[in-house]
Amino acid sequence: MHSEYTATETAATCVANLADPGSAVRKQAREATGRTPFSSVHPKQAMRPGDHRQSAPLVVVLVLAVVFGLLPALYAWAVRSMLHRTLRRLREGDFEPLFSTYADDIKFVFPGHNSWAGEFRGREEVERWVRRVYQVGLRLEPQEILVMGPPWDTTVCLRFTDRCTAPDGTVVYTNRGMVFGKISWGKITSYEIHEDTEKVAALDEYVASHEPTGA
Repeated sequence: MHSEYTATETAATCVANLADPGSAVRKQAREATGRTPFSSVHPKQAMRPGDHRQSAPLVVVLVLAVVFGLLPALYAWAVRSMLHRTLRRLREGDFEPLFSTYADDIKFVFPGHNSWAGEFRGREEVERWVRRVYQVGLRLEPQEILVMGPPWDTTVCLRFTDRCTAPDGTVVYTNRGMVFGKISWGKITSYEIHEDTEKVAALDEYVASHEPTGA
């Protein structure tokens, strides 16, 4: 009787294993290790302390790569914003924001054969030139500003349009040009302006003909 029961039980087990082949494997794993295959790795063994130490340098490298990759773009954005702000204030008649960015030994060049041309050195000479621009009625409008290089050796290229409006509202002069400048640690060390100098000469004639004469 016992042998018949055993044979019957064995046959049933075989049928069950055929219906669910994985059950036999799981049973063998439990008998061999006392754990199911899904619990063969203890949760505390999933990430050992040494694994954290090994992955930390990689995380630091990735963070530094992102930070240093963003810094040049953030710096260029800051310089462009500063120039837009100072030039807007200049158009409103406030010279100080621009003059505060000048280095003491700044150099400025305006080429051509006209009353504006020359090479000017030092803040006093350059500031005098800028004040005259405003007094005549010239207003510069930046169109595009390109910035490249580190804070200690920054190159700036600015594309602009400028115009001069008479007291009655008539536009008597328009031009466009480029500014090439250098900045070091937030101070403008040099810049030069290139535009149509024939138009500048024509502006000289207009200004000369409309200057007030002495009594």
